[in-house]
Amino acid sequence: MKKILFLSVLAAVLLCACKKPEQLYDEQKSGVVMVINKYYYEMKLPSGYTLYFTGLDEDGNIQNFTEDVKEVKKNPAVSYGTAFFIDEKGGLLTNRHVASPPIDRDLVKKNFTAIMSALQQRAGAYMEELRNAYAQAEAEANSIVGYDEYGDLVTTDEERLQELVAAAKQMEQEYEEAQNAVEMLEQIKDPRGIEINPVCELGIALEGSSPKSENEFLKRHPCRVVRTAGAQEVDLALLKLTNEVT
Repeated sequence: MKKILFLSVLAAVLLCACKKPEQLYDEQKSGVVMVINKYYYEMKLPSGYTLYFTGLDEDGNIQNFTEDVKEVKKNPAVSYGTAFFIDEKGGLLTNRHVASPPIDRDLVKKNFTAIMSALQQRAGAYMEELRNAYAQAEAEANSIVGYDEYGDLVTTDEERLQELVAAAKQMEQEYEEAQNAVEMLEQIKDPRGIEINPVCELGIALEGSSPKSENEFLKRHPCRVVRTAGAQEVDLALLKLTNEVT
């Protein structure tokens, strides 16, 4: 019986791909409800940093990678699926991949490490540019200063010397910041201990309603994940309406 129910849900889910909310609802309103999931992924690093992204593209690259949770919430990933009511208290049965979108965590960690290494290289290259610029500024400063007959330091261009001194101080500050960035990236790029989890906002369309947008799903009938199947081969999850019973 469970296998039949699972196959029914899976078949309904497959029919939902790439269609508008109202079209999906009209086709699926008999016997099942449609589920919308707006989500992103949270990446917690052992160092205490938290980063966010919305998934992987076709080439396996991390999409919309950011440290700003407000930014990722503006452009979340969106997926659709179906669910069946299983009781009168708002409980629903759906596929696990609908309730909690899967992600290749090993690939994410591999690409994360590659991104951090690339940033390190950029920072290192910038440090090299700063060293060269500092050496040029120092050489120019030496060319316009000297000592008078009394041994006092003098310059032939006081205004330019002050500009070079100010530029040197700025470069020293930027060099220190770049060096700190390289050290920080070295600490956080180790993929061991990284936790990756989806952050989901779910809603459903009930029979008799006619949602016209993604936000209508979420506002009218929000729901939450109660639990997902522990066994990897069992693609099932339980949802529950947040504020309603059936």
